[in-house]
Amino acid sequence: DLPVGVPYRVTADAVGYGEASIDRAMTIPVSEITDADAWEFVLGDPCPLRVVVTDRDSGRHVQAATVTVSNNLRAYSSPTDWTYDFLNLPSRLTNAHGEAIFSFPGSGGTIFVSRPGYARTRAAWPAGSSSVEIVLEPESTLTGTVRTTSGQPVPGCWFRLTDVIGSTITLEQTNNNDASFSFGELSSGTYKLTVGFETRELTQVPISLEGGKALEIPIKVDW
Repeated sequence: DLPVGVPYRVTADAVGYGEASIDRAMTIPVSEITDADAWEFVLGDPCPLRVVVTDRDSGRHVQAATVTVSNNLRAYSSPTDWTYDFLNLPSRLTNAHGEAIFSFPGSGGTIFVSRPGYARTRAAWPAGSSSVEIVLEPESTLTGTVRTTSGQPVPGCWFRLTDVIGSTITLEQTNNNDASFSFGELSSGTYKLTVGFETRELTQVPISLEGGKALEIPIKVDW
């Protein structure tokens, strides 16, 4: 019951083995499937990964943080799309001890952690390591409204926040009457905020966030 011509990430998991995945497995019509189209999953010995998440200020364990793991180590140094990059990747919530437990057929990759109230973060999972500790910092927030130069609200805009290495967070179109927007779980640093409507960009605004602080900005656009 899948649409034809769409890539999927397919994962095989069995008790006592490390899971194996195939990225961009393309769907084809059932009538065209042959033996040559079969995918082979090789389940290796399990490589455990224990991720422990703590609060920077208190040192306490953070419960209910979302931990997502990519077996692509290069993702650590590449831009991250925090809105779309984690679809179908292995994900766990941390328990009362701040732990998220995984099992993979090989070690090494990139770990992404998010939780409301904290800044999103990512960390390298070194090959051969079975435990990684991640420290979360308090979140910065960015809020504001979009209005015309005459002061009228512009509802239905979309927003894209880009940091200095190209990582992005996107807010889909909203139709709130006051044309407000809100970004949370941000780390301190310099960003570029792009505001658009439908298929066109309206403006770009430089943003500088302090750690753990809230910033509210009014945005004016020609309309």
